Amino acid sequence: MPFSFKIKKPKDLTQLLAQLKDEAAKHNISFMGDETRGHASGYGFVGEYIVHSNSIELIVHKKPFIVSNAKIQQEIEKFLAQIETAAEDK
Repeated sequence: MPFSFKIKKPKDLTQLLAQLKDEAAKHNISFMGDETRGHASGYGFVGEYIVHSNSIELIVHKKPFIVSNAKIQQEIEKFLAQIETAAEDK
C-alpha cells in the first residue's frame, strides 16, 4: 500500500533535481522528472514526487517489507538536508 509525506519545497528546486539525478546515476537508480513531477526506482523501491506551491509530496508505491515508512521518510529528509546544506556552503 502506498504512503506519502510532504517536505518543504527548496529555494532552488532545479539545482536539487540536478543533484538528485547525479546521485541516482551513481547508484544505478532510475530517476526521471522535472520541476512539476517525477519518479524514481531501484533496490526494491518505486516512488514518485509531485511539486506543489510550497511543498513536494513524495509517494512511495513499493518498498522492501523490512523497511518502515518512518525510516524511509527519515532518510529522505536527512539526505535532502545534506544536499541543501552543501549548496548553502558553496
